[in-house]
Amino acid sequence: MPTKQGSEKTISNVNINASDLLPKDQDYYRYYGSLTTPPCSETVNWIVLKQPLEISNQQVQKFAKIFPINARPVQQIKRRFVLESS
Repeated sequence: MPTKQGSEKTISNVNINASDLLPKDQDYYRYYGSLTTPPCSETVNWIVLKQPLEISNQQVQKFAKIFPINARPVQQIKRRFVLESS
């Protein structure tokens, strides 16, 4: 994680396989919702893993220090359908 907010940097000769960062069990929930930051458009197909990834309280605090406004409050489910993988 960066130590401060800033521009992106390219680091050559580094390969990261994003699937290595995810849990083995990749069952998920899916629903149609909206962006969590303005303009909050309702055009997002959210996919949420059933098995959460855990981070420490220290990591959350460090992230919040760099990005203090991360998302809007949780919204009511209203008429959304939550679908589940099998």
